Amino acid sequence: MSRPPLSPRTAIMLVFAAFGSLIGLWAGSIPLVTLQAGVSSYQLGLGLAASTLASVLSMSLGGVIGKHFSNRAVLLVLLPLDAVLTLGLMTAGSVFWFFLFIITQAAVMGLTDIFMNAEASAIEHDMQKPIFTAFHGGASLAMAIFAIVSSLVSAWAGTHVS
Repeated sequence: MSRPPLSPRTAIMLVFAAFGSLIGLWAGSIPLVTLQAGVSSYQLGLGLAASTLASVLSMSLGGVIGKHFSNRAVLLVLLPLDAVLTLGLMTAGSVFWFFLFIITQAAVMGLTDIFMNAEASAIEHDMQKPIFTAFHGGASLAMAIFAIVSSLVSAWAGTHVS
């Protein structure tokens, strides 16, 4: 029997890092995204409020989805979708597309957050030692690194490159 390529701990650490990377990419490019989409400060505030609401509301679906699918199966679908929606948000060319992507991306990221934390909790339980903080640390580190890189790249070349 062959050994899986990654341990569950390593795999979920990569999920947390990917999640943080996507948030960092978006955070570092906010000024340029709003400029290219023609989004005013007021509209950005509305978009951020709506995205927070969408994220929280989507999290309430976690239990329903979790009854039918495993955490791992859901994450395999959500992570690529997160990446596509973040790319859409970062390249939004109008206020309409900005709102569509910021709300949809936040909803999907909210679901990802629920399922990655549920899987991390299961892994921590199986290992019988506290490792959860390392997962969140990995996400935070990726978020910071990608926010800086995205900020520099989007200012230099545009968000379509970030």
